[in-house]
Amino acid sequence: MKRKNGRKSKKGSWGGLLKLFLTLALWGFIAVGGVLLWYSQDLPNVEDVETASKRPSIVFLTQDHQEIAVDGDLSGEIITLKQVPKPLIQALLATEDQNFYSHHGVDWFGILRAALRNLVAGRFAQGGSTLTQQLAKNLFLSPERSISRKVKEFLLAFWLEHHFTKDEILTIYLNRVYLGRQTYGIDAAAQQYFGKLLPYLNTVESAVIVGLLKAPSRYGGNKKLLKERAAVVLGRMKEVGYLTDVQYEKALKSLQTLPITIGKRDNNVRYFTDWISQEAGKYINTQEDIIIITTLDKRLQQKASHVLRYQLESHGEEKKIQQAAFFAMDHRGAVKAMVGGGNYNVSQFNIAVQAQRQPGSAFKPIIYLAALEAGYDPDNLILSDDSYKNKNWTVENFGWEAKGEASMRDALVYSLNTPAVRLAQMVGVKKIIDVCKRVGFKTVPPHNLSIALGTSSSNLLELTTMMAIFANHGKKVEPYGILEIRSMDGKIFYKRPESDPEDSGVQLFDPSVIRVLEDMLQEVIERGTGKNAYIPGVVMRGKTGTSQDFRDAWFVGYTPELVGGVWMGNPNYSPMNRVVGGVLPSETWRKIISGYSQAPQSIEEADEVGEVD
Repeated sequence: MKRKNGRKSKKGSWGGLLKLFLTLALWGFIAVGGVLLWYSQDLPNVEDVETASKRPSIVFLTQDHQEIAVDGDLSGEIITLKQVPKPLIQALLATEDQNFYSHHGVDWFGILRAALRNLVAGRFAQGGSTLTQQLAKNLFLSPERSISRKVKEFLLAFWLEHHFTKDEILTIYLNRVYLGRQTYGIDAAAQQYFGKLLPYLNTVESAVIVGLLKAPSRYGGNKKLLKERAAVVLGRMKEVGYLTDVQYEKALKSLQTLPITIGKRDNNVRYFTDWISQEAGKYINTQEDIIIITTLDKRLQQKASHVLRYQLESHGEEKKIQQAAFFAMDHRGAVKAMVGGGNYNVSQFNIAVQAQRQPGSAFKPIIYLAALEAGYDPDNLILSDDSYKNKNWTVENFGWEAKGEASMRDALVYSLNTPAVRLAQMVGVKKIIDVCKRVGFKTVPPHNLSIALGTSSSNLLELTTMMAIFANHGKKVEPYGILEIRSMDGKIFYKRPESDPEDSGVQLFDPSVIRVLEDMLQEVIERGTGKNAYIPGVVMRGKTGTSQDFRDAWFVGYTPELVGGVWMGNPNYSPMNRVVGGVLPSETWRKIISGYSQAPQSIEEADEVGEVD
C-alpha cells in the first residue's frame, strides 16, 4: 500500500508542475502580448519608409565650386542592389548580420550568441541587432537605450519583414544608413571618403565603408581608427569564407597605404553658413536637398579664423580679451569672410552680425560726413580740443595733449573726442541721425551730443557696410552671400541678378563729399590712430574705435579690393586691459588683409606699438 501511495504522490507532483508551467506560460504569453499591444499603440508612422529619418541637406560651395561645409544630411544617388559591389554586401553581412537571409527580422540565435560573448568579456562587446532591426531604429526611432525603444524596434522589424522582401530591406538600408560626416547612404560615402562612384569600390574600400557602421561619428573623423576597424571587418570576411587567407593578407597590406579623405574642417566657417541658411529662407521654401553657391573666399576665411585664434591665444589672458570677430566683403557687398567668434564649438552666437555693441570712435566718420554735407571745410574749420563741459557731462580726449585747437581734419585723424562733440553741436543731431539712417544703421542713435562718441549700438556688419559705401563712392551697398541656389540635379531655385558695374547702387551721398572724407580716412592710417593697420604699398582707409572703459575695440577699413572690420571684447561687457582699436584690432586687421591678393603669409609677432585710440 505504501508503495502504491508513493507512486500516486510522484505522479501527482509531475502533474502539478506541468499545470503550473502551462499556467505560467499562458500568463507569460498574455503578459508579452499585452506589452507588445501597449507599445504598438505608440509606434511611429511607418507608411513612408522612403522619406523617413532624413533632414534636407545644404551643400555650401564657393564661387569656384569648392566645398565649404554641409548642413543637414548629405545623401548620394538612390542605388539599387545590382549597383552595390559584391564585396561590400559580403563585408556587411559578415560583420553585421550573417543570418540576414534566414531570420524573420530578429535573430534569436544571434542575440544568444552576443549575450554569451558579452558574458565572457565581462562587458558589452557585441550587439545582437539584425540589419532589419538597425533599419527600424535608424528610420523610425531615437538612439536612446531603453526597453521601450527595444520593444518597438522588434515590432518594427517584424513589420518591415512582412512588407518588404529581403533585397528591398537591404536596398533601403544601404541608401539610408548613416556613415559619418553628415553622410547618409553608401553612394554618398563612396564619394565622401574615396572620391569615386559606388560601383568602383574594391574589397578594401568596401571594408572601410562597412567599418564606419560601428561608430560613424568616431571613425568618420579618424583615419587611424577607421583603418583599424576595417581590418576587423576583413577578418570577419575571412572567418565566414568570403576571403581566402591569401586574399585576406593582400587586403590587409593594401589597407595600410589606402588613401582616405578625412579632412579637418574649421568649424568657424559655420558662422557664415548659419547666416547663409537664414538668408536662403528669403528666396526659397523647399524640403529638397540643395546646393548654395556663395561669395565666400575660402582662403581669406581660413586666414581670418587662424589669425583671430592666434591673437586670442597670444594676448587673451594678459589683455583680458575673451572674444574677437571679423567681417569682410568687396566694395559691392559680396561677403568674403565672416568669423563670428573665436571658436564656433564653444559659442554659436555670431558676434559679427548679431551682437549690438558700442562702436566708440569707429562711428565718428558719420559725424564728419554730416559736417562735410553741411559745407564745413576740414582744413579751415578750427575746433577747440579742450575739455568739453555741459552741466554734469564732461568729455575728455584720450591720449592727446591739448593744444588749444585742432582742425576738423586732425580731429578725425587723431580721433579727438571734444572737437567731435563740438562739431556735432554745430551740425545738429538731427542731421547726423539722417546720415546714420541713409548708411543703414538699424538702431537709432541717442538724440543728444553723446552721439559724437559712438554711444549707440551697432555691429561689424553695419560698420563694414558703412565703409563699403565710402569705398563705393557714396552708393548704397547691401551685403549678400548667395549667388545661386539649386537642387542636387541642377534645377535653379534662385540666381542673383548680375549687376551692371556702371550702376552699382543708389547714390546716397555726393561723390565729391565722399572723396574728401576718404582723404581724411586715408590719413587716419598714414599718420593717425590707425597706423598699426598700415600695409606698405597699399592704399588704405579706415577708422579705429574704443568704447567706454575699454569694453569694445574696433578697426574698420578698406583697400582697393576689400572692406573689412575687426572687433574685440568680452561677451559679458567686462572691461579689457586697456585694449584700444589702434593696437590689437588694427594689427589683427593688417595680419588678415596683408597678402590678400597673394599666397597667405605666416603670422608674425606684432611690432611693439604705443597705445592709441
